[in-house]
Amino acid sequence: MSIKVNIHRFLQQFTNNQNTVEVKGDTVGECLDDLIGQFPGMRKHLFSKNNKLLHYVRVPVNPDTYHPLSALVAKPDGGGKTQEGAKTEQLAMPVKDGDELSIVLMLTIGGG
Repeated sequence: MSIKVNIHRFLQQFTNNQNTVEVKGDTVGECLDDLIGQFPGMRKHLFSKNNKLLHYVRVPVNPDTYHPLSALVAKPDGGGKTQEGAKTEQLAMPVKDGDELSIVLMLTIGGG
């Protein structure tokens, strides 16, 4: 199974300046593990010390339809997801051969 990962330009220095990398895995988390196996320097830029996806990192599957806030929108029953819950679900999301992931960094520039 081959999954293509688009690497954010700020992280390409850790992938030998490659903007895409082929990985293997059945979930987003497994694909990220494979990516880190190939490029160990990526770990600290994606995960915290307790192995949680950093708060500003998003990894959408087939990102053409991705919206940055889609993981946090309220459910029809009135409930919603916490950011932590959405990230846990994101890592468990299944992928299939030919899918494409993008590492998106939700960076902000201070104002004020």
